[in-house]
Order: sequence, then C-alpha cells, then structure tokens
Amino acid sequence: MDEDKIKQEAADEQLVNGAFQKLLDSYLSSRHRKKVDIITKAFNFAKQHNITVVLKGHNTVIANSKNISINHTGNAGMATAGSGDMLSGIMAAFLAQNMGVFQSAESAVHIHGICGDKSRDKYSETSTTPTSMIEMLPFVFKEIEQLWKD
Repeated sequence: MDEDKIKQEAADEQLVNGAFQKLLDSYLSSRHRKKVDIITKAFNFAKQHNITVVLKGHNTVIANSKNISINHTGNAGMATAGSGDMLSGIMAAFLAQNMGVFQSAESAVHIHGICGDKSRDKYSETSTTPTSMIEMLPFVFKEIEQLWKD
C-alpha cells in the first residue's frame, strides 16, 4: 500500500467517524452522550492497559479489551461506605473458583446489584447497608441455583 492510499484511508475514516459523531450527537441527549462517553473511555482504557474495568454507578459499566457490559441492577442506596468491599469480595470469590476475570466482574456486579435491590425492598433505599446486602446473598444464590435447575 502506498503512502497516499494510507493517508486517504485515514482521512476517509476520520470523515466517517466525524459524520457518525455528528449524527450521534443529534440523536442523543447530553445525559446519554455522557454515558456513551464514559462507556467509550472505560473500553479504551481497558483495551490500552489489557485489564478489566468496573465503573460503579447507576448502570455500572464492566469493560475489557473485547467486551462491554452494562448492569441494570442496584439502586442509589448502595452508594455507601463498604458497598465496594462487598463487591470486591464477591468478585474475589468467583476468581478463586477459576471463573474468568470479565465473567467474575460481570457476575459479581449483577449479584451485588440484586442484593442491593432486595435490601431496598426489605428495609428501604435509605436503610440499605453493606450488612443488609450481605444478608441477601443466600437468597440471591438460591434464586440463581433454581434458575440453573430449570
């Protein structure tokens, strides 16, 4: 491939990316644009450093160099000291069972969120604590095991 062809392909790619960005911007609200930006940054960082990234928050983002997952479980009551420690513990338990890193992170985030939702339902969003979420773990695992049996 000659140098001019490489330059032209690079220019074409920038044009396509620029046009796509304009189209995307015209359809997305600023809130959605911010979420797309966060997802893109998480994916690019994970890819650049060859790691798995977990960005906790509303709709937690899990990304590695090949995958992106967005979790839809959990609630604002989980934004409390110790909640991340619980999440790390669940992740470590899955890793100790030889589950892959991305799958461990994705599964742990999902289970963590379900525990938070169950705690909210039992106590209230304001009363959700890491202890109340940990209390929900046996029930969440029982539900998962039941799904596997069905």
